[in-house]
Amino acid sequence: MLALDRARIEAGLLSPGCEFNDSTSPYQAGIIWAVAMKKSDLIGKTALEKIKLHPPKVTVGLILEGNEVAASGMCVYPVGDRWHVGVITSATFSPYQLWEFAGVDGLQFAKTLVGNAAGKLALFRSLEATVANHPCSLLRLCEHNFRLGVQGNRPLA
Repeated sequence: MLALDRARIEAGLLSPGCEFNDSTSPYQAGIIWAVAMKKSDLIGKTALEKIKLHPPKVTVGLILEGNEVAASGMCVYPVGDRWHVGVITSATFSPYQLWEFAGVDGLQFAKTLVGNAAGKLALFRSLEATVANHPCSLLRLCEHNFRLGVQGNRPLA
């Protein structure tokens, strides 16, 4: 089960009961892409549009520097502040360095790193590649959002 959790966390997938529940909006969980907001008869559309402006909380991914591992339930504090801004919901150690790149240039950057195969990659599928002589894995999260995992703690440059 721990191996599945590690794979889930590395892929950026949310777990029901940990990162979201039935009272969490898609904006809070970061999965609004899964909701057909363009449908005129969408139940709850007005409420979701109001939440979009100021969600009470949001789900984000954190990558820690060094070999430390955060534990589930730990509070997240800004540097030099004593009030916490969040709580760790799921955590694991990963032998990979992860970089996320998104936006209009995300696809172009992925193609630059691993070639045209990045453009043909289906959503939530990954491909193994070599970047700067390092084995890596490229995961497509959405149309222009990718996550690159490089094995070990070696910089690409």
